[in-house]
Amino acid sequence: MIYRKDRLGRSLATTIVSVGRRSCGAHFFPQFQSFLRATSLYSSPVHPNTPFPEPGRRKPSQGVRIDLGERTILFITVCTKDRVAWLACDQAHQLLRRVWHEAQAWLVGDYVLMPDHLHLFAAPSDLRFTAEAWITYWKSQFSKAHNQPHWEWQSLAFHHRLRDAESYSEKWQYVHENPLRAGLVKDPDAWPYCGRIHELRW
Repeated sequence: MIYRKDRLGRSLATTIVSVGRRSCGAHFFPQFQSFLRATSLYSSPVHPNTPFPEPGRRKPSQGVRIDLGERTILFITVCTKDRVAWLACDQAHQLLRRVWHEAQAWLVGDYVLMPDHLHLFAAPSDLRFTAEAWITYWKSQFSKAHNQPHWEWQSLAFHHRLRDAESYSEKWQYVHENPLRAGLVKDPDAWPYCGRIHELRW
């Protein structure tokens, strides 16, 4: 059961949302359940008053503050292991898009792939699964679907909860221009390794 408190301090206990196959895709939902049980990554109770670390921390935070009735969108950064530059290629791009379409416990919005890391925006679709569990799951599915020995992920990811639509817009503008700042393109719109899986609305 997931525990919440509303703004008046009244406790609310909401039963786990039964989304089933719609959450992870009909084909992958049983695999997702088995994977989480095996790795003990089912969501632990969430307390909305738990402090959320500020951006700029050196270590990834664990857990996401979710307030009842408020939109939750995360800005997530995932790096390759040892920052090896393998990520910005057609094969990895298409495989990630396929995995994100199928792993729908969290929905991916806009994203940008850089050679050694990626940025994406994501919103929860099934509150049984933490952001950490979902990230671990899609990285695992990605790794099982290719035969490139050097395509490995850094074990942890960084995420930051966005404040509002303006924050989303500012973050997207920044990451959209990453390829330009890195000298990979002269026009950020020409960078082929970016896109959107779902439209995330405030």
